[in-house]
Amino acid sequence: MTGYAQQATATPDDGSKPDDTVKLSVFNVTSTQDTGYSAADATPFKTKQQMVDIPQAITVVTRDMIQDISGYDSSDVLPFAGVIPKYGAGETFQLRGLISGATYPLLDGQIDQSVFSDNVFIDSINVIRGPAALLYPNSSLGGVINKLTRRPQPRASNALEFSVTDFGLYRGTFDSTGPVGKLGDGQLDYRLIGAFQRGDSFFNNVKDDRTVIHPELQWNSKNTTVYVALDYEKFVRPSNPTGLLQPNGVIFTGLGLNNSLLLPKNVGETHILKGVRGSVVQRLGENWETVVGVNADDYHRTGSIVLPLNANWDTRTVGFYNRLNDIALNHASFSIDTNGTYDLFGMKSQTTFGMNITIQRSETKLYANTNFGGPGQTYNYRSIDNPNVATLPVEAFKDYVVPANPGSLIRSEFSNFYIQQSIDVLPDRLTLIGGIAKYKDATTN
Repeated sequence: MTGYAQQATATPDDGSKPDDTVKLSVFNVTSTQDTGYSAADATPFKTKQQMVDIPQAITVVTRDMIQDISGYDSSDVLPFAGVIPKYGAGETFQLRGLISGATYPLLDGQIDQSVFSDNVFIDSINVIRGPAALLYPNSSLGGVINKLTRRPQPRASNALEFSVTDFGLYRGTFDSTGPVGKLGDGQLDYRLIGAFQRGDSFFNNVKDDRTVIHPELQWNSKNTTVYVALDYEKFVRPSNPTGLLQPNGVIFTGLGLNNSLLLPKNVGETHILKGVRGSVVQRLGENWETVVGVNADDYHRTGSIVLPLNANWDTRTVGFYNRLNDIALNHASFSIDTNGTYDLFGMKSQTTFGMNITIQRSETKLYANTNFGGPGQTYNYRSIDNPNVATLPVEAFKDYVVPANPGSLIRSEFSNFYIQQSIDVLPDRLTLIGGIAKYKDATTN
């Protein structure tokens, strides 16, 4: 809607001639209601191109959409963008039907392997379909998922939200951002984002407890931006699918939908993430910039889990399995990317080049309860129609005996060196794009 402010005249109290008429400028009132989730200004690739100029299928899930879906997890949100969670929940996904192409989302372009993560600090999620391994190493043939975080703002803003479900799950979130002050020739801003979640869920004996906090600082000057953030996330919840799939492909709900996960009390895992992220953006000129990114974190998941396995639908019995999970993931990555646009023989051209180095260490200890079904019996068999899971002899985490072979230790190193060139041969009609990369994956098990 467009309009004009009404004309006004100022009449002096002494009865003298009024001042000249004052006419205000045009004002515009706009609304995004019923207009969809616009991401027209998004630049999902490292090439800083607008989406309309990228010859690849890309979907951007905006912050507005995440809020409207009330998607606390990526697995709640990404199915609306055609992305399939591999395990029903968590941060492992499949794109374009590639069963072997499961992928973890990148975080601000960096490799990330968080098993669970809360979306409270995410600004948008870019889904790039199709091969993109030249720019994003260790990615699936099906595509790349890149989560972009919410950054500090120069204007003060504070938000506090609280919600509760009719099942008793309550959640509070906070988001505070604003200026800290001048630092040298630049401006220092902060942001503090977090969430706290407790209570009951729809399914019996299922927790989804969360404590999440992300403090951030960002310094901006004329040609340089420095960003640093700390991450702390703690989840207490089941980690594995625990329902029974019937021969007709339908989940078994004969005990009631809220009991379809067949979980006894006090089972699940605790997931704790501690990490640090940072980036430096250096503008080298009007059309050139270099971005340096770092990411390091420690992820630890522990707990006693129960899985219903070996279902026999002829005898209507199911074997329950009890195991200790003790998994530690350490991760560190470094990247540097340079991008620039220029004219080459009168044709608009763009060059992007850079590298990424990632080191990961995974220590996996999985201990089976070998007396779960009796002395020396790993499986505890129950009736499918009356499993009475409350009486399962679940072993507590602290009571497990460490076996002689505690598990596996895997160390992986990824490195990627690339250059990509594009030339607009015919503006808006024909663009030539080519690139070359050297990728290395070294794994020690």
